Amino acid sequence: MIAGRNTDSRTVLLEGAAVSQDVIDALARLGMRHTSLVIPTSLHPFDSDHVSFLYQGLPAVLTIEGGPTGPTFECTARGTPESCDVDLALEILRMNVAFVAQVLETP
Repeated sequence: MIAGRNTDSRTVLLEGAAVSQDVIDALARLGMRHTSLVIPTSLHPFDSDHVSFLYQGLPAVLTIEGGPTGPTFECTARGTPESCDVDLALEILRMNVAFVAQVLETP
């Protein structure tokens, strides 16, 4: 779903909970440094794989295409290669890789 573009601007939503705030902040900072993404954030997790980790008190962040009210590109048969914005997916992946690289560099 990171390649489903819902807005005129390439947008990634960083969604987590209070326990994830440091990770959200780092992702947003690195996203601004290494990409041209618009980066809204939310501390109101909803209905995705990361939520079960949050319930256990573990910092987890969903990085997904953003829209006016959050992710709107649904997983359906409409999700064909032709409907994907590969550049959006690459920008989101660039942000995520920058975060992982930063974590691995930190002693």
